[in-house]
Amino acid sequence: MNIQSGQIFLIIALILFVVYIFRLRTVFLDRIIYLVCAAVGILLVLDPALTTQIANWLGIGRGADLLFYLFIIVSLFYVVATRSRIHRMEQQITRLVQQNAIDHPVQGNDKDWYQDGSPEIVSDEIPVGNDRKDGGDED
Repeated sequence: MNIQSGQIFLIIALILFVVYIFRLRTVFLDRIIYLVCAAVGILLVLDPALTTQIANWLGIGRGADLLFYLFIIVSLFYVVATRSRIHRMEQQITRLVQQNAIDHPVQGNDKDWYQDGSPEIVSDEIPVGNDRKDGGDED
């Protein structure tokens, strides 16, 4: 098995990615990484031959291969950032639903509930204060 310097570079990049995700990740560093990726992208667009030079220096055959490997690493970063954002939104929705359930409890004898337990949708508005059917005297 013949390991080249490009393979070592990519393995180190993946290890650093894992360390970053589990130990160093912050919103500020995420933004720095996005800015660095944009700057590198602009540089490579302005000088396409640079990718081949860097690839040759790392022992990777072509600049297109280097771009593909970098794309994989950046895509992993994007997937993790997106998953984190979705997880945060799920937590916020859960807290909002829980708070809404606490603020607006359904009474056991409420006539707007069917026998199977599903609510009858009267309007899209959430009853507040004196607009509630039970009088809203919970204060």
